[in-house]
Amino acid sequence: MTTTFPVEPGHTTHLDASTMIGAVDAAPPSGWRRLVHRATGGRVNPGESTVQAAERQVRERICAPLRGDYRIAVLSLKGGVGKTTSTVALGGMFASLRGDRVIAVDANPDLGTLARRVIDDSDVGLGADIPTVRDLLGLPDASRYPQVRSCTSQAASRLEVIGSDRDPAVSEAFSEDDYRRTVDILQHHYNIILTD
Repeated sequence: MTTTFPVEPGHTTHLDASTMIGAVDAAPPSGWRRLVHRATGGRVNPGESTVQAAERQVRERICAPLRGDYRIAVLSLKGGVGKTTSTVALGGMFASLRGDRVIAVDANPDLGTLARRVIDDSDVGLGADIPTVRDLLGLPDASRYPQVRSCTSQAASRLEVIGSDRDPAVSEAFSEDDYRRTVDILQHHYNIILTD
């Protein structure tokens, strides 16, 4: 961000890192550049490599503030092509790098496996029930986050997940209206909503 302010009538100067007195470039994050920086006590700073700069820019874009909620659907007509894996990877990356809440909803009508992919079986037990979309839709009051959180499972990456019904007969009843109601509830509590 560059700010201009008048110095003399007709002249302006830009206020940015290059014009600040005593401005210091950040130390390189890793590699030989960091070694040189540390060995010289910070007097020699080779700066970031192009790869490090590109990684930093990607992280900054991922962590950019959001207004409202964003919805991402991962879908395909064919099964077994990596939808769930893509959802877990994308959701896990957003959840681990961002400070806001990220949730993934398993809307697969054919006994989805999203919740089992992200939850360690030792945490819930093999026979334990994982919260589902039906639990969320059955809440008498979903206006507060703790009530909604009781219907989700959380991965180590901070990604929250709502699983699909384990009973195929019930999951077939998950209609467009149910999906819209689910998203309507979640949009008040989460910034990024992924659907598998």
